This record gives sequence, structure tokens and C-alpha cells, in this order.
Amino acid sequence: MEAAVSMAISSFNEGASAILNVMANLWLESTTITLNTIREADMLRRIHPGQLPRYLALTAPQKRKAKTADAASSRPTKQLKIGETIAIRKSVDQAVMNFVIQSLQPFSVVDQPSFQQLLKDLQPNAPLMSRTTLRRRIDDAALKMKRTMKEAMLSSVELSFLEEYARTMGPVGKALNILQGENDVQMGWLLPTLTLLITKLDKIRITSRYCKPLVDAVQEGLQHRFADMLVEPEFIAAAILVPKFKTTWTSDDELILRGMDYIKAHLEEETANLSPANGSSDTDDEDFFASFKKSGQGEVVKQLEGYLASKLEHKGVLMSYPAVCKLSMKLNTALPASAACERLFSTAGLIFSPRRARIDAKNFENQLLLKRNVKYLS
Repeated sequence: MEAAVSMAISSFNEGASAILNVMANLWLESTTITLNTIREADMLRRIHPGQLPRYLALTAPQKRKAKTADAASSRPTKQLKIGETIAIRKSVDQAVMNFVIQSLQPFSVVDQPSFQQLLKDLQPNAPLMSRTTLRRRIDDAALKMKRTMKEAMLSSVELSFLEEYARTMGPVGKALNILQGENDVQMGWLLPTLTLLITKLDKIRITSRYCKPLVDAVQEGLQHRFADMLVEPEFIAAAILVPKFKTTWTSDDELILRGMDYIKAHLEEETANLSPANGSSDTDDEDFFASFKKSGQGEVVKQLEGYLASKLEHKGVLMSYPAVCKLSMKLNTALPASAACERLFSTAGLIFSPRRARIDAKNFENQLLLKRNVKYLS
């Protein structure tokens, strides 16, 4: 009895072992097949997302066509797969944008024939990126980077400080742009610009939370640098004789009075210089009482009053008042900053380059004159 039980148990163990071996082999085969299928599917999804069903249909054995010599000869060296054009186009466009940004190239580089040929060689089927598209993508990339930096690097306190700093330095930047310009800028613009800048900084300081020391430092620098100019009669008179400002740029009556005294005194000098030195003329010889008919000083005063009463702000209004116009030109010929002269020197350096070292003085002067006044050629 025991021998029979032992034989039965031994047979059962052998059968179970065989069954386990078969199951193990089947499991290994199914696992291998499954893993291969997963790898292939993952690879296809990663390279060509959304194109897996169509790719499987094209590569199925029952739909595969026989190759012929003619077909092989007519097929290109490397056939582009479905979706490959779009993927490569994105990478090429990104590479072009990185090239322009990193090497500081102008946007016009994408319009150069040699550069376009290079892109065609890299990707024949992809359309070329235009200058407008390049600029738009750079703007979008910059905006995205600003948002990323704003979210990742700056706290709410830092953002508040930067916004307040921009509001504080905004008027300073505008004042610098005005005084360093070349069009419609004379010495008479100096005091109105500084006066308005100081007024705006005073208002900003009231509502400022972080930048009060900055406002105080800027105002202290303005007072230290321009304190004497702010009360100089010549500069005040120059501002009054600019039709855009006249006497409306300040509420300090003492400053206006000082400037008006300067203007009247110099108008009197101009009138005295116009009269003959010996007090006689041909008219005096003909008519002994001709001096009673002259009203030079009164005429000059009337011109000044008419100029100040005029509501016109363009320069042409000065032509109606010759004496005032002459004094205005005398006081406002100088520029309030040297930026225009520095730009002139910069242009001269571009003209007188090492490759044009043999250019003579006359030709150099003519080219510089035409370059800086090209708007008057037409």
C-alpha cells in the first residue's frame, strides 16, 4: 500500500513538474512577444505620434508590394516617413532662431539666398521661415521666458519693487530722450524739462514705497548739477522765447520776471545797435522832426507783448515778430546736450574707415554733410 502511494505521489510530482515547465516556457515566450510589441509601439509612438495605425497598415505583410528595379531606381536615397517633415521643420526653425539669437544676426539673414539654399539642403520639403515669422517667434520666446522668470525667480515683493522703479525712472528716461534729441531741441528746452521732471519726481515720492531714497538721490543730483542754471536769466529767457513754452512752464513769478527783464534789456540793445552811431541819417537830413515819427523801442515792446499773447506754439509764429525772432535764435542756437555732436563723430568714423583711408577732406566733408542731412535731399 505504501509503495503504491509513493508511486502515485512520484507520478504526480513528475506531471506537475512537466506542467510547470510548459507553463514557464509559455510565460517566457508570451513575455518576450509582449515586450517586443511594447518596445516597438513605444518607439513608434515616440517618433511618430498619432501615425501608428497608418504605419502598421502600410507595413502589414498582406499589403506589402514587391520591389522592382524601376521602383528602386526611381525612389530617392532616403524616403521621408509620414510626419517626418513636420518634426524636422520644427527643429530646423528652432535651430535658425538659436543661430540668430546666439550670433546676434540681423533678421534679414533668413532672406539671403545662400542661407535659404542651406535650409533647402537640410530640409527640402519644409517651407522657409520668413523674417516676419522669425521676429514673431523671437517675441513669443522672449515673452515666454519673461513669464518663466517672473514665476520662478521673482517674488511678489521684488515684482512690486521693479514696477515702482520703472515708474520712478520713467520720467528721467523721457527727459534724457528729449534733451539728447536732435529735432526741435534748443537750449530753451532745458529749464522746462528739468522743472517738469522735478515736479513729477515730487509727486512720485508721495506714493513711493521702496524708491524714496532713489527719488531723493535723483533730485539732489539735479539740484547739485543744475542749481545755477535754474535761476540763470539767460536760460530763463531762452525758455520764454520758445513758442511751445513761453511763460507757462513754471509757476514761479520771480523766475518769469527775471527772464522778462533779460529779454527787454537785450531787445533795447538790439534796437540801439540798429540806430546810427551819430544819431543822424538821410531821413534826419531831409526832415528835422523825423525822429519823432520813429517808435523803435515801442515797436519792440509791442512785438514782445504780441508774441506772449499769441496762442500758437509752432516756430513760424516768431516770423511775425522780427526782433523777438532774432533774440530767440541767438539764445536758442546752442544745444542742451552733446549727444548730437557725438552722433556726428560716430558717423564720421563710419565714413572714414580703414578701407577708405585715402579719401580727401573735401569728399569726406561732403559725404558727412549728406549723410547727416539725407532728409533734405528729396
